Amino acid sequence: MTENDKRQIRLNHDEYTGKLTDRILHEKQLFTKQILIICTTLLGILISLKSGKIIDKCELISFIMVIGTLGLCILLGVILLYENINILDSALKETSNKKERLLGGSKEDSTLISVPSDKFYDRLRKVYYVSFGLSILSIVIYALISFS
Repeated sequence: MTENDKRQIRLNHDEYTGKLTDRILHEKQLFTKQILIICTTLLGILISLKSGKIIDKCELISFIMVIGTLGLCILLGVILLYENINILDSALKETSNKKERLLGGSKEDSTLISVPSDKFYDRLRKVYYVSFGLSILSIVIYALISFS
């Protein structure tokens, strides 16, 4: 295998890896948007259908818990949608840095731009999923309390 063949294999691998990474980011963003739509819709329905009377203190606490968890889920979802803007900004900076290195005489073969994953967003995504689960659980608890 010649050096040119090896270089071509690396370039093809980098292109394929880049496409996979883009697809994963797109699917994460799509999933986040879908959960965000569900939470926003549920919040709107709960608030609009809530009668003015609260008979029980447990019902009040459970309603506040539902509103709070849905609100938290919406807030986290909006922050996670910003993650893509942050990734694109980091990729732009890395592209400029790579161009400068190549112009400076670096012998890099790879065309792949590597942007490290931000641990903040990884942790936030986990909290987002947990808050969505808690909001569904709190809706069930609220329904059981208010209809019993």
